[in-house]
Amino acid sequence: MVETLSTDASISDSATRAVIIVRQLYNEKDILPVRADGTKASSLSETTEFEQNQSWRTNTDEIIMKGIKLNDDIGKSLLLGNNFRINKNGKLLNRLEASAFKYNILVTDDRNMGLRSKSMGLTNFPASWLFDKIKKLSQGRCCD
Repeated sequence: MVETLSTDASISDSATRAVIIVRQLYNEKDILPVRADGTKASSLSETTEFEQNQSWRTNTDEIIMKGIKLNDDIGKSLLLGNNFRINKNGKLLNRLEASAFKYNILVTDDRNMGLRSKSMGLTNFPASWLFDKIKKLSQGRCCD
């Protein structure tokens, strides 16, 4: 869950909107909660992993990026191992294209996190990109 500790109203408002949108997308089964080891979490509110790791606040960015990367790798292994392919824009990806496909993305406005995630091979986009996509897909159901 995102904490809104900022005194800057625009940051708090953005964080609150992000939480609402993430919850809506989770309820519609459009996003997957992921643990730090890359496996699927039982719910958005799963906190056991963080409760057992008291130092999580000092390396949150790395935990998030590592979890996304591990889940991306797990997804590729499972899909490619079973000869599944992704249908992208009406085109079935071949094995090479499917192995390069980014199954997970990181949404962040933190420039340093974006640069570090790219060096790990993760795709990332700013929050404005996410809000634009959600607006187009949701047809007004989950954002203003």
